[in-house]
Amino acid sequence: VALLDVSHYRGDLQSQEAASELEVARCGALALWSCSKSARARMAMKKAGVISLLARLLKSTYEALLIPVIGILEECASEPDYRLAIRTEGMIEDLVTHLKVSNEEVQMHCAATIFKICLMGS
Repeated sequence: VALLDVSHYRGDLQSQEAASELEVARCGALALWSCSKSARARMAMKKAGVISLLARLLKSTYEALLIPVIGILEECASEPDYRLAIRTEGMIEDLVTHLKVSNEEVQMHCAATIFKICLMGS
């Protein structure tokens, strides 16, 4: 989970090191997205502290990283604990903000996550 924490990067990628770290984070997020389809993996991810990390990463402007991060949230929103955390960590506001980007895949995953949270309730 710690490898994914690139929330400190802001603005353009100025160095090869920053680009490399963001790519590692993107690949890690893709792997977690795949794992998040399993209830056991979602439980392990929660124990590892992924919720607060996802909240920080959701503020990113890097769409290549946002897609798997939002995909993880979409999968995890099937769990009541995650739905509560998404609400209490302020992630709904970030998801709504990302609905305004031009990337249709980001929009689709944001909408699906919000829908799942609303449909399944608390």
